[in-house]
Amino acid sequence: MDDLYGPIWINPGPDVQQPFYLISSNEQDIEAMKKAENPLNFCSDSVLINGRGAVYCPRTEKISSLELSYLKTATDNQPLSDKGKIPAGVNSSCTPTTGLHEIIEVDPKSGWVSLKFTSAASLKSLMFSIDEHPMYICEVDGSYVEPQLAQSVTIFRGERYAAIIKLDKGWKDYTIRVPDTQGDQVVSGFATMRYKGSQNTTHLGLIAIKPYPPVTIPKSADQLVNLTLGRVGSAYTWSTSGGGFYDMMANWDDPILYDVNAKNNLDPRVTIQTKNGTWVDLLLQLGEMPNTPGI
Repeated sequence: MDDLYGPIWINPGPDVQQPFYLISSNEQDIEAMKKAENPLNFCSDSVLINGRGAVYCPRTEKISSLELSYLKTATDNQPLSDKGKIPAGVNSSCTPTTGLHEIIEVDPKSGWVSLKFTSAASLKSLMFSIDEHPMYICEVDGSYVEPQLAQSVTIFRGERYAAIIKLDKGWKDYTIRVPDTQGDQVVSGFATMRYKGSQNTTHLGLIAIKPYPPVTIPKSADQLVNLTLGRVGSAYTWSTSGGGFYDMMANWDDPILYDVNAKNNLDPRVTIQTKNGTWVDLLLQLGEMPNTPGI
């Protein structure tokens, strides 16, 4: 059995006088009303999942590659527009957006998850599937049914399905796909089913980090720098240079790497001069400095 359903829209003939002049005598208003009467919005820009989604604009070649063969025959192989419609001159100019993306987190430790799908679409007959996850359909329109295994399910307006899904895959994100199944447009919505946590995570071990190629540490250094830590002048001022302090105004100077003379604005005890390619030993020494106040 086959049938068609949906409204039949009848436009007035070209010889029928439009009544817009009864609303306004302004010619610009009349032309604007004529244009508003025929906006030519015959397609949907996006499919939303839980109110979230975006307008995706793949290339027309990509859209055409997804068109079913019998639809190509039915449309006489006409090229699709960038909105997945025909003819190409109507309903074109797809503009991508960056809307919110629905993410459904599932706990693989639970073993199973139940997802309920309800179609609130007004124009589209949709289909839903989840990458790498077959679904057991166990409930239709609020009533239990004998579980049936399916990789994809067609869902019409107002229908409700409950799917039981086994969580036995690797820890990562899996795409939930909701494409249109009708022949009037190639369009789809997307969401993500995300596994919580991971048992296969490998953390970086800092102790195990080794330079490559290997670097041999010499037995003796080319230079020894002794840094004495202590207080200077008060209980809250400290120095590692034996008494010198860093002048914050030096932040306005050029870096010493670019201007070696910039170090002249600093206490000589707060800069350490080394030679490139040499090994330097830094000796950090705790000690009492002259005139150290008591606490």
